[in-house]
Amino acid sequence: MRMIKRLSMALMGVAVLGLAAGEAQAKFPDEGKRFRWILGFGAGGASDFLARTVAKELEKVTKTKVVIENRRGASGIIGAGVAAKAKPDGYTFVLVSSSYFNNAALGSDKFTFKPVQAFEPVTILARTYNIVVVNKKFPVKSVKELIDYAKKNPGKINYSSGGIGTGTHFETEYFQWKTGTKMVHIPFKGAKNALLDVMAGRIPLMFSGAAVSLPQIRAGKVRPLAVLTPEPVDELPGIPTVNQTVKGFSSTVWYALFAPKGTPRDRINYLNKAFGKALSNKSLIKTLGNRGFKPTPSTPEGMLAKINEHLKLVPEVAQKTNFRLKN
Repeated sequence: MRMIKRLSMALMGVAVLGLAAGEAQAKFPDEGKRFRWILGFGAGGASDFLARTVAKELEKVTKTKVVIENRRGASGIIGAGVAAKAKPDGYTFVLVSSSYFNNAALGSDKFTFKPVQAFEPVTILARTYNIVVVNKKFPVKSVKELIDYAKKNPGKINYSSGGIGTGTHFETEYFQWKTGTKMVHIPFKGAKNALLDVMAGRIPLMFSGAAVSLPQIRAGKVRPLAVLTPEPVDELPGIPTVNQTVKGFSSTVWYALFAPKGTPRDRINYLNKAFGKALSNKSLIKTLGNRGFKPTPSTPEGMLAKINEHLKLVPEVAQKTNFRLKN
């Protein structure tokens, strides 16, 4: 009997130790750890503003420090590649924009990993929109005038973008196909640099992201012609939409959050809820809204559905336009 009693107590001890170890293992995020948030874009751009704004609120929600790591290049592919190789422990995640999936849909040779399969979807973070902006001296004041001017000067108007394969590149090529116009693409390393040349008058035109262009519009450094949203936006009262002139032409830019493949589902769920809570903060919503962002948290499954929808659309548009991954 004594032997049985001792064995039972020993087994209980093992069970307690096992439970304690399980609880320790389940603790997430652990005290002293940091989140590593990788961005595929440089400092000062739209993605950087979005991530750094959200990171401050995420730190409050999770009581965990968030370190932003900018890995600029190839429409987010370089940063995503770094994240794909990271330890799948829930402490590393990467932000990519819809332009990343333009490259994925057209099979960019810059991918050394599977662009979607190498990750676990976490949430869609936010969406924003692009604005057709021109240099103040460019002789057009509406989308109709732009179309007429471009048709009279085929191949003579340059437009800038944040890089080959980006959303600004994609939308401008789609616009040309819809309107029967022909302009020349001048890609830059980042939307901020592209807009600087429009402001300086070296490039007359850009379909620019709201986060980058709104401050310059308010400062009177560029002139907005229209927004690419289905409806007018509060940030630009009196500015029409493109689809008022080009029927059915509208689009949005969205930002998605991935974690490395193999990240435990319970940690994905934790991150999804933590980001959702951070994005519901009223002060954050106001700050992001002032730069044209609208928080749109989703489930991981909802994010994946959005990605698949975009991956189907891009090749269809590319077949009808000059949208290519090489100029």
